[in-house]
Amino acid sequence: MFRRVTKAAVIVGGMLLAGLGSAPAESCSDWLWSNPAPQGNLLAAVARGHGLWVAVGRAGTILSSPDGATWTQEIANPKFDLSDVLWDGAQFVVAGQNGSILTSSDGHLWTLQRSAVSATLRKILWNGSLYVAVGDGGAIATSADAREWTPRSSGSVSTLRDVAWGGGRFLAVGDSGAIATSSDGVEWTRPAFDSIDALAAVAWDGSRFVIAGTSFPDYGLVLSTSDGIGWATYLLPLHFSVRSLLWTGAGFVGVGEFGSISASPDGIHWTPRSSPTRGSISDVARDGSDFLAVGGKGLVLSSRDGVDWTSRSLGNRNALADLAWNGSRFVAVGSYGTILSSEDGGGWTTQAAEDRKWLLGVAFGGSRFVAVGEEGRILSSEDGISWTRRDSGTREVLYDVEWNGTRFLAVGSGGTVLSSGDGVTWSAPRQIHPNSLHHVLWNGSRWIAVGGEFARLVFTSEDGVTWTKRLSVTGGGLNDVAWDGLRLVAVGEDGAVWTSADGIAWTETNAGTPRSLFSVAWSGSRFVAVGGQGVRVESTDGVMHGDRATALLEDSSEKANKAQSHHAEGLLGGSVERVTVTGNIEIDQPGRRATGERLVYTAADGLCVLTGRSGVPPRVVDQVRGVVTGDELRFRASDESVVISNGEKNGSGPRVHTETRVKRDR
Repeated sequence: MFRRVTKAAVIVGGMLLAGLGSAPAESCSDWLWSNPAPQGNLLAAVARGHGLWVAVGRAGTILSSPDGATWTQEIANPKFDLSDVLWDGAQFVVAGQNGSILTSSDGHLWTLQRSAVSATLRKILWNGSLYVAVGDGGAIATSADAREWTPRSSGSVSTLRDVAWGGGRFLAVGDSGAIATSSDGVEWTRPAFDSIDALAAVAWDGSRFVIAGTSFPDYGLVLSTSDGIGWATYLLPLHFSVRSLLWTGAGFVGVGEFGSISASPDGIHWTPRSSPTRGSISDVARDGSDFLAVGGKGLVLSSRDGVDWTSRSLGNRNALADLAWNGSRFVAVGSYGTILSSEDGGGWTTQAAEDRKWLLGVAFGGSRFVAVGEEGRILSSEDGISWTRRDSGTREVLYDVEWNGTRFLAVGSGGTVLSSGDGVTWSAPRQIHPNSLHHVLWNGSRWIAVGGEFARLVFTSEDGVTWTKRLSVTGGGLNDVAWDGLRLVAVGEDGAVWTSADGIAWTETNAGTPRSLFSVAWSGSRFVAVGGQGVRVESTDGVMHGDRATALLEDSSEKANKAQSHHAEGLLGGSVERVTVTGNIEIDQPGRRATGERLVYTAADGLCVLTGRSGVPPRVVDQVRGVVTGDELRFRASDESVVISNGEKNGSGPRVHTETRVKRDR
């Protein structure tokens, strides 16, 4: 595993994204998928109905297609991870993160419903009269109409992965051998059969339930039962993987990890099918004539017979690490020797790989592209299409390469540094430090290299030969550095941000997030840093976007004792002007807890503005005041007040609801 993930802000999670245009003073707005098409988020499930295939997945992804080949990305809010989708004959129903339920009669317009549970729901089932959703922590919820839901007790705390109906009963399965059965969906019991295996999928074949999973250490496992009382167990070959199980009326089709596709007439004897992918396959469905399977990085496969499968996915799905531009063409490089090129950043062409080694950095200068990577790989190209391997003289991993107007400089593991005037002939590699160097930059007067494994390291050099250590601080390494003409900004592990005007003297600040930052770039008006779990930080206003974010507020008395005020330190620590966090906000403050969908914090006045989502207003639970809700809640870290706004200037908005619990003296 390479420590440095990416240095280009347009490369996110190994995929290419293009930002929508915005005014120079505005923050980066929405991002559009450039590669792969139509998008690259994981697709968790697919269903057919109303003349459409509908696929759902990570970050609120919903796609629709009439034929399984041409897909349209639908708009759904909030951007929860979505785990499953079904068609009940009249509507699509989707289940996902935080107990979210979405419904749609046409697959295009979606309505958020309340499931009455907060756990992530993994699977949802309709048996003709009742919906049953199962998920994390043994969660089960039922509904007659997919709108009003009632939580049920499964008798288990293990995650339930799947649920099926047959023989007059529901059967749910999950982690650590979790099995629960019910005849009515209300009362659930665990059978006497004992298992500790990971059970991933269940299907009814007309006479019995067939359950697929894995047993220690990694053998495939099949269980079967006709009544939930008598059980049969079958061990399958090592590494046999089934994450989704489909009964076709004549046999089973199972899909799983590493592109696994298998078929069985009875659920016991399985035949592997040739698969066009090595990516993970999450789900498989059938519309009566065609099969469709979906999976990681937006993968879509189709088959007429369940035997021969074709990829319907456009674009390259290998991880991408870096990007360069020569004035007329983009070049992106990544895993397994991946090289992509594009004239407009929209359509991308995969170029022939020199070999299967990772390429981690690319730069353009002196009329040619230069790419560097694993095992000392250096490639050069005049056009970004035809590439030639060059001798680097090292087997170290080369993480980055940069051009300063007269020469290329490459850096890598073991503090390796080497240079070239033309990208063809390279100097003998030198090692300036035992730790890795992840990125190098020329600011017009000197080279700046950042890196480290267990320390944040910065080195500078005027000539690329003699290097001076400028920063060495305990902690995770620095991953990237950018220059705006006046200042340098370096980012790294655990939300580290360091700034410098000259590369020599460095000052620590904080991005307002504990998540690691992998890349930073200057947009012409602001620094933009991206990192773990999709976090994005912009330096001019400190905007942060994240999901399941947790903000910890200090007690006012403790805050008063600190030498720095909140104007300097900010809500989340560091020099932050304004922070916006979106997605499942949880704020913990001594004596107070708040939840909502979007939090805006302004450091100048220490004010927090918390809002919710449609049908779910923000909520503050206070030890003294009890529960306070409203369209918009305003409070500060430094006092105990909560100001409520209905969101309407004329006062016609929804009424505020306050539940007060009086604290009793004891």
